Amino acid sequence: MNDNLANSPAEFVRLAAQAYFDACDATRERVDLKNGEITYHQVPYTMAGLCAQLGVARSVLEEISKAPPPDRSKESMSEEDELKKVLHWAVARVEQYTVERALLGELNSSVASMLLRGWGYNDEKKPEPQNQSVQVVLEDPCGYAQ
Repeated sequence: MNDNLANSPAEFVRLAAQAYFDACDATRERVDLKNGEITYHQVPYTMAGLCAQLGVARSVLEEISKAPPPDRSKESMSEEDELKKVLHWAVARVEQYTVERALLGELNSSVASMLLRGWGYNDEKKPEPQNQSVQVVLEDPCGYAQ
């Protein structure tokens, strides 16, 4: 029996997504820098690449990833819930890769900012509510102010 054959749509998507991640990882190569340091480059995990591998539109993955993941505590999940669970896993893996590379400084800052904003990471400050005031009360229990 071939272990690479999918028994369900969810398993097919999981295998296809894993093949995409494995293909990206296989491109990792060592790069010797002029200053003597060593770095590694590889084809990054991207939503565009994952969508191309799975043959789905980005909007489909975005919609599924914004919805809460299926309850994993159920004894038996519906085929649709199993598929959603796998898609959540694949999208989360791309997000994890992007966040980690941004934190390590491996992404250009403006590219990292743009990609992370799409994941809901924001550097914008929320406006403070108006009409709030602070009242400061100074006490002088020893009477020095007199």
